[in-house]
Order: sequence, then C-alpha cells, then structure tokens
Amino acid sequence: MSERSFDADPARLPELLAFLEDCAQAQRWPPAASLRVGLLAEELFLNSVLHGYAGARGRVRVVLLHQPGAIELTIEDQAPPFDPFAAAAPVSAGSDPRQRPVGRLGLALVQALCPERRYERIGTTNRISVRLPVSPG
Repeated sequence: MSERSFDADPARLPELLAFLEDCAQAQRWPPAASLRVGLLAEELFLNSVLHGYAGARGRVRVVLLHQPGAIELTIEDQAPPFDPFAAAAPVSAGSDPRQRPVGRLGLALVQALCPERRYERIGTTNRISVRLPVSPG
C-alpha cells in the first residue's frame, strides 16, 4: 500500500502524478494501468479540490493498493458530504456534444474504467474508492 496527502490545490496535481508514477514503477504496473490510474486520480483529485473544497483550504489523501488483478485507488477529503455515484446518471461519453449538459464527463470516465466503485462518509471524511481491473503485462 502507498499513500500520500496533498494540499487541496490544483497546483499540487504534478506532485500527485509524480507520486503515481513512482508507485507504478515500484510495483511494475503495466503501462495501460499506469495511464488509467493517472486519469482516475486526476479526475477524482480535481473534483475534490475544485468542487468539494471549492477554494477552501484542506487536504486530499490518496491511497493505492496493488492487488492481484486490480489496483484500488482511494481518495479522501474533509470537504462537505457529496456522493458522486448517487447523483443522476452521467451523460454518455458518446452522446452528441452539442446536446450534453456541462460537466459529469469525469464521472462517466470513472464509471467506464471502474465497474467497482463506492462512496462512504466516515465522520467528517468523504471516501471514494475505485477498483481498476489490471491485466498482467
């Protein structure tokens, strides 16, 4: 298991991506898995920072667990409660862009890449966990 906390600031994104790259190299993830984990972490981190904290100070904790056949990514924050998976279903990524409402495509990405995902509110903490299937490689 690897974990690290980051300031809730979009400028910390390069640090998060470097942390993920270090984990990918240490665990010898297949390149496709490394790319997908990066996309997921970026989406969930920025969602927490931009929408959860909405400019307020805070921290975002990122936990990675590499298991046989999967990588589990967990993002935790102390922003106001919000379950992104309980909200209305996201717009299909293949729909006509002119007909799409603004937003929610990040959630469509998370749902497409991770059939297993969950949200929990534990005390004052939002916890989003996603499990990304990984082929050996």
